[in-house]
This record gives sequence, C-alpha cells and structure tokens, in this order.
Amino acid sequence: MNPSKYPYLKVFFAFWFTPLAVGVVASPVVFVATLAQLFSNPRALGEVVGLELWMVFFSTPVLAQLVYLVPALGFALFVTLCAFRKGRRAYKIIALSGGTVAFLWITWLASVVLRKSEGFWFADNALPLISAFFIGAVGCGLMAFIVLPAPPGVDETFGQAPQTP
Repeated sequence: MNPSKYPYLKVFFAFWFTPLAVGVVASPVVFVATLAQLFSNPRALGEVVGLELWMVFFSTPVLAQLVYLVPALGFALFVTLCAFRKGRRAYKIIALSGGTVAFLWITWLASVVLRKSEGFWFADNALPLISAFFIGAVGCGLMAFIVLPAPPGVDETFGQAPQTP
C-alpha cells in the first residue's frame, strides 16, 4: 500500500458494519442460550419450531446493525476522518470511544422506550448497559486491529520497519 494513501472507504465501511460483525459473532451465543432455556423449561419445547430457532443466525446481525445504524455511521465517520493507523494508542482510543458510543446509545434508547413506564433507573438496567460498553469496546478494538492500515514506513507483513542493506 502506498504510505500516502489512506484507505478511507475500507475503514469507513468496516466500522459502519461493525455491529453486523458483532452480531454474527454473537449469534451462536444467542442460539446456545436459547437452546439452554428451551431445554430447562419443558413446557417451552413445543412452542418453538426448529426454523424459528435457526433464524437467530440471520436476525441477530441484522437487528444489531439496525439498532446501531446511526451511531455506527457517526463512529465510522469519526474513525475515518481521524485517519487512525495501527498502534496501541489508536486501538485504545477506538475501543474506548466505541464502547462509550454503544453505552450512550443504548442508554438513550432504553430511556426513550421506558420513559412512560415506572421510569428509567440505571441500577435496574446496569448489566445490559455495561455489557453494551464492553461488547462495543471489544468489537471496535478488534475491528481496528484488523482494518487499520500500518503506519508509513512499517511493513504490514511482519510489523517491522523494512531494513535496507
């Protein structure tokens, strides 16, 4: 790759579709959790048809992308316009800001959905909100590790500066 050319489109679309990638990784977890719940409750076994359970592999990534469409777009613009390169500092910034965006977005959505009920209390929803932060941070950090280009003068194959004889 030419060191002066930054892959703006690659980085933008990778971070815009990070929720989809996280949903693909989360699908087997949701599938196994649903199976465990079905087998632990014998009355529920007849209520779920086999195809409905397998739709988790499609619905989880699509729903994750739809829920995080707007914040992922803004976050992708942020990462792309900052033109981050591979490195610990970039990974930390992207992971922490991605987790914060996920946390704030889910907090806002939960408060909007629950505003007509008994009220939105952080303590009642702490586990899903903190989980959103950690899942967002890990997902964005891994995407940064995979997608970001190497700094100029660093060979992408071995992660070292090319040596001249």
